Parts: sequence; structure tokens; C-alpha cells
Amino acid sequence: MIDFVDTYDVRARLAPALVAAAPGAVALGALASIEQLAFVQWIAGICAIGVAVLTTAIVRDRGKALEPLLYAEWGGRPTSIILRYSDRTLDPLLKTRYRLNLEKLVPGFRSPSPQEELSDVSAADRRYDIAIRWLIERTTERTKFPKVFAHNCGYGFRRNLLGLKPFGFGSSALATVIATWMLYSSGLVIASLLGLSVAILGWLTFSVFVNQSFVKRAAFDYAIHLVGASDSLA
Repeated sequence: MIDFVDTYDVRARLAPALVAAAPGAVALGALASIEQLAFVQWIAGICAIGVAVLTTAIVRDRGKALEPLLYAEWGGRPTSIILRYSDRTLDPLLKTRYRLNLEKLVPGFRSPSPQEELSDVSAADRRYDIAIRWLIERTTERTKFPKVFAHNCGYGFRRNLLGLKPFGFGSSALATVIATWMLYSSGLVIASLLGLSVAILGWLTFSVFVNQSFVKRAAFDYAIHLVGASDSLA
């Protein structure tokens, strides 16, 4: 699988898919074992690599489709928000340094003034967005910018997991049905309780933890480290 899927794909795309599928997969595995469905297990193993690669593309699309909605809810892209004069995420002196870095590095970029931002915040954000796109292209070397890469993976994981929330609920529902059936039909109490435990964990995970706030924290952490990488380039 590693030959086909790189580290980012594994951490930010494949991992969310595995989390969402885990409750149903555990229950199906238990069902296959009691029914002695060896053929099904062989087919699943053969298809695993292809499914994993396909999943990374599907998961990315689900996550990317959420971004416009998330940005609208948050009031803009995190990278633009933290550079605004009105935002208090970064220390003002540190923020000034980052703006100066971008003016020095990005051809044609001029940081908006406080008056320009106040009169048209959207226009000011568009300026920042252009500079940030330049910065993203210059910080793709993972060994040179390991923190940027790590936080990008973290944000991608959470965003994509939120995009898979309906599938997580579906997987948990499947696990609940299978485990309940096993409990009353097969008499395998331990396997059935394991399936129910995983199902409950799935319901709790996607009901309580996987939400916009869960993604927002990672998004702003990534934004802070990305903008901070301008120190290494200036």
C-alpha cells in the first residue's frame, strides 16, 4: 500500500476512512469468523490495496466539499483570519513580523492597512490568500518543514473525518445490528459484546467529538505553523 499511497494520504485520508469503517468492519469480521466465510476473507484481503487507494480519493472529496461551509461558519480561511488586525490569535508584534516576511517574500504582495481591512475585509483577505498560496507552495518539503506537514496532516484527518460522519453513523448502525443478531442467534456472548462495545464507541465518537470545533482547532493550529514558516524563508 505504501507504494501507492504516500504518508499524507495514509494519515489524512486513509486513517479517517478506517476510523469511520471500524465499527462495521469489526462486526463483519466477527460474523465472518463464526460463519466460516473464508472465501469472503480472502476476497477482502485481495481487494484491500485497491480499496485503500480508491478510498483516499473519495475521502479527500468529502473533506474538501466541507471547506467552503467551514470557512463561512468561521468567518474566513484560518490563515487569513489570524493575519487580520482585528484578530487576537497571534501576538500583534508577531503578526506584524509575519506580514513583513510575506511582503519581502511574495512578489507584488502588500499587506493591507488597518483602514483597508476595516473598509473591505474580503478584499484584504484576498490579498492574504494570494500570499498564503505562495507560502504553501514553498513549504511542501516535509523534512524542512516537519511541523507544517504534521499539522497539515492533523487538519486533513479531522476535516475528512467530519466529511465521513454520515458513514461513521452508518458503520456504527451496521455494527449494532450485527452484534445484536449475534447475541440472540449465535450465543457468542463475548464476540457480541465486543461488537456492541465498538458500535457504542462509534456512536459516541461521531456524536460527541467529530464536529466543527474538532476541525477548527486543527485548522487554526495548521494556519499558525504555516504562517510561522515564513520566518524560515525570509
